[in-house]
Amino acid sequence: MTGNDPELVDASYAETQRQGVPPPKDRRPGKSTARRWQRFLHARRPDAEALAAAGNSTSSRLITAASRAVSAAVFRSLYRLEVDGLANLPPDGPLLLIANHTSVLDPFILGASLPAHLAQQVYYLGFESFFRNPLVAWWGRRVRVIPVGECRYLSRALQTAARVLRNRKILCVFPEGQRSATGQLQPFYKGTGILARELLVPVLPTYIRGAFEAWPRGQAFPRIHPLLVRFGAVLPAGRLLYGDTGPIGADSAETAVLRMEAALRALAAPVGESQRNLTDR
Repeated sequence: MTGNDPELVDASYAETQRQGVPPPKDRRPGKSTARRWQRFLHARRPDAEALAAAGNSTSSRLITAASRAVSAAVFRSLYRLEVDGLANLPPDGPLLLIANHTSVLDPFILGASLPAHLAQQVYYLGFESFFRNPLVAWWGRRVRVIPVGECRYLSRALQTAARVLRNRKILCVFPEGQRSATGQLQPFYKGTGILARELLVPVLPTYIRGAFEAWPRGQAFPRIHPLLVRFGAVLPAGRLLYGDTGPIGADSAETAVLRMEAALRALAAPVGESQRNLTDR
């Protein structure tokens, strides 16, 4: 799509109507706001497109496979990693994978939990401060990390994220914006809702249990603790943005974020051993 295409906001209305969920008028974004986001997210930016395309290289596939294999071996053997809900995973993108964030281990745990073919489609938003070392930056680019800062790289990161999703890939986002200092789920930033609204992508809520106990913020070294990753049911964009079930925000993007947060809180609820699908291990 380009900036000359029909407005994404109109496409979102059509999508929700196909799902039988017409959006109330008072929750539609203003047309000027929709146009600004459309122009911004669909602008052609060479560095953003190069960053998105880098994930298709042979070196990226090889390094991603090696990193995933090492992570899976460590987490499954030492941390007794279990994975629930693999049946909820779609075969491909576009998809926003959202997860709680309590540890630097989180992206590695997610990579180890996904099937190999999906792990090769995932791009991660990550703080650019972790990638200032040249070697780490080289590795991060090949495992598809999109550097983002509070101000620096923000526009490039958002435009790269949009390009990734338009390429029918998977974007992993930690909507809390930083690691939780308490292990409890923190309020979500609105940016994830804007991406869901403007690009009409479904969302996969994912809950990571045990990472906070294994390596919380401020702890010098990790310790061994059992891990569980739970993939929830995919949430269609239309129902997140305009459905009548769930919390309602000031606009559709805020509504989507509130509903994403509610979905993650539901996944965080304890589940009895009899309800776990341990065959997903």
